[in-house]
Amino acid sequence: MKSFAHRCREEARQLQSLSVPRRRNRTLVVPLNDACVMLGLCRQTLYRMEKGEEIGFIRIRGRTLVPASELERIAGSSTHHCVGDLVGS
Repeated sequence: MKSFAHRCREEARQLQSLSVPRRRNRTLVVPLNDACVMLGLCRQTLYRMEKGEEIGFIRIRGRTLVPASELERIAGSSTHHCVGDLVGS
């Protein structure tokens, strides 16, 4: 029987290995840190924008993700090229 700590480490490794969901070779979401780099904004600014309902986040198992559609809406339609560059497509 595996210990609780061992099971937690295995689950963490599995989560890290998950790829970003894609549709038609286009990224659907990006991690918050990548969104900060792409938009040139700090995390706190994005959190304030969420609080003011200017941007929407998706939270899954402690990860904060930003939909590519939100990035495009904020930064313009060319953002999806940056999204693909960041995740290696």
